[in-house]
Parts: sequence; structure tokens; C-alpha cells
Amino acid sequence: MQQTALNVREERNSLLVESLVRDVFLAVRTMWKNPGFASVAILTLALGIGSTTAIFTLVQQVMLKPLPVREPNRLWRVGSALECCNSRGYAQNDWNFFSWEATKLLRAKTSGFEALAAFQLGNTALGVRRQNWPSETANGEFVSGNFFKTLGISAWRGRVFTDDDDQKGAPAVAVMSFRAWREKYGADPSVPGATYNINGHPFTIIGIGPPGFIGAKVADSGMPDFWMPLTTEPLLQGAASRLESPRTAWLDLIGRVRPDTNVKALEAQLQVELHGWLASHVADMTPQEKGVWEKQTLHLTPGGAGVSLIRAHYKDALLLLFLASISVLLVGCANVANLLLVRALTNREQIALRAALGASRVRLVQTALVESLVLAVLGALGGIVMTPIRNTDDGELAGLDRHTQR
Repeated sequence: MQQTALNVREERNSLLVESLVRDVFLAVRTMWKNPGFASVAILTLALGIGSTTAIFTLVQQVMLKPLPVREPNRLWRVGSALECCNSRGYAQNDWNFFSWEATKLLRAKTSGFEALAAFQLGNTALGVRRQNWPSETANGEFVSGNFFKTLGISAWRGRVFTDDDDQKGAPAVAVMSFRAWREKYGADPSVPGATYNINGHPFTIIGIGPPGFIGAKVADSGMPDFWMPLTTEPLLQGAASRLESPRTAWLDLIGRVRPDTNVKALEAQLQVELHGWLASHVADMTPQEKGVWEKQTLHLTPGGAGVSLIRAHYKDALLLLFLASISVLLVGCANVANLLLVRALTNREQIALRAALGASRVRLVQTALVESLVLAVLGALGGIVMTPIRNTDDGELAGLDRHTQR
């Protein structure tokens, strides 16, 4: 008896598939006989789907795409505002930038972080020259010695910094970005290990960053060509150095939390440490700062997408554009629905004839739904064709995974 029931079920499924296939061929044949209707409906859907897909791709790249690093969900930024590039004094209200002195204290006393790295959010203008190469300008970014390790990034060629490279008196070294190595130096294999004069001082290029990696800062311009240890900042900046000034907050902090870390508890601990550090500098504060230092706060925010200045600048405009594109898609769907309704009214006699020949309501509804589904699929394919797709050139992102430390 069970075998009979199984056979009946299989037969019903087979009949359903056959009827769906017949409806698909009928829909295609009907569209072929009515090219005007079909082309207008498909083009309307394609324009709506294509525009929405293009805008969502832009939103995803700017607002949602994580950094190409190991386990970005474990990265947390100390700070909540997206702004550039420094602050002077002991009163920020909601802290986003930190001095090198405060950074070292937070790193030493905050056990919830597996690693806590610092980096310069702004750029340093560099004059760079290699022997037998013309001089040129470049963008530099100072980072802590554990910056690459915190993000889980290794070098494409050579090596990246260690804490030993970020010590006073250590040899001056730098890591070149993959983009600068390829575009400015033609992917010259002799660059790792070569000496470059940077602002008149010799630096050894110890490595090339992996392709696709631009650092923890995401902006529409000014991406770093060279990363340098924080302790080399006085060498390049001279009297304008900010490294030893506790009043100058110019470093952004990003940390990798331990798997079992409670982020809220970690935030509270950081705030306690910040207040302790501020208390040690009360004597250096202005009268205004003395009145507010105990009210200073900080917040942890997800850092997997980096510090995106693009997101800060274009967030509202992109969301408005995305909502507008969805509205266009909805209007297009409504127009196609109206076209289908008008077409159904003109085919009343044909529908009545099918009903008279024994077609059930379910069968008639199924035929209409299959025709709508075929239109939707063709419109989606047209939208994909219309959507601009960014091709990754020269394997820019290929192989990045093998340069994220596991």
C-alpha cells in the first residue's frame, strides 16, 4: 500500500513538472508572437533591476565591505566618529584620537584585546628617491609595529613590521603598498631590501604589502604608498613631531579582541584606563579641561570595515540614492503588472475558452504565474547585463587570502 501511495505521489510530481514545462514554452511562444509587449515589459524590469543592483553594489563596496583581513568580525575600533585627523588637548568628550603615550598605556593595561594597533588616520607628504630613479612625491602613513599582525596581514614580498622595528634606535624601515610597487616601480623584484631616501633619510624597504590591501583607512584618495613605524615619525617630522606630545591626539586605534571578550566590559575598562591617564595629566590641563576631564567618554565600534572616510562623507547620499533606485524598481514592477492586467483583459475570450474546455482556476492561475515568472527572469538577466561589473585586473585580489595570517 505504501508503494502504491509512493507511485501516486511520483506520478503527480511528474504531471506537475510537465505542466510547468508546457506553461514555460507557452509563455515564450506568446511573447514571441507579441514582441512589443514582451520588449517593453522586459526592458522596464531590466532598467529597474539593473539600476537597483548597481546602486546596491556601490553601497556594499562603500558601506558594507569588510577589510581584506583575517576574521574582520573580531576587529574593534576605539572611537565612534568618522573624522580626520587629530585633536589637541585633554578634552574630546567622545574620544576618537589618542596620543602615543595614551596608546601605550591602553595597550599595556587592556587584557581584552589580543592586540591593539595604532595608525595615523591622515597622510604625511613624502619626498622619495631611489638611486637611479627620479625623485617623486608619495603618501606616507605611520603605524605601530604590531599593525599588520593585528589585522592578520603578511607581506606579498619580504616581510612586514614587528614590534622590534618600532623601537627608538631601530633601523629605519618601511613597507611599500602593492599598488605603489606595481604602478610606480613596475613591480621591480629588487625593491624589497633596497634603500630609499625618504625626506632625505635612508629607509630600507623590508616588504611589499599584499594586493588589495590599502590599510585600515578607507578613503576616496590619498591611500598610503609607504607604511613606516611610529618611532620614525620624529626622524621625518623633526621639530613638528607629535610622537612625544601627550596633548596631541593623532592616532586611531584598532584592536583584535579575544574570542571570549565581552565588548561592553572592555569598553568600560578602556574608559577607566582613559580616566586614569587623564588624572595623571591634570597639572598640565587648562582650566577648561580641568572642569571636564572626568566626564570624558569613549566607545568601541566594529572595526572590520576599517575607518571609512568615504562612508562618513557619502552615507546619507548613498542611502537616499538606494531608496530612489528601489522606488524606480517598484514603479517598474507596477507598470509591468498593469501591462499584464491589460493584456489579460484583451484575452478574456481565450481565457473563457480554456475554462469552457475544462481548465481549472488553479491551472489558469498557474499559467499566468509562469508567464510572469518568465518575464521576471528575462528582466533580471537584462538587469545583470546592464549592471556595470568591476573586473579585478592583474589578479589584484587573487592570492590575498594566502597573505592573511591564519
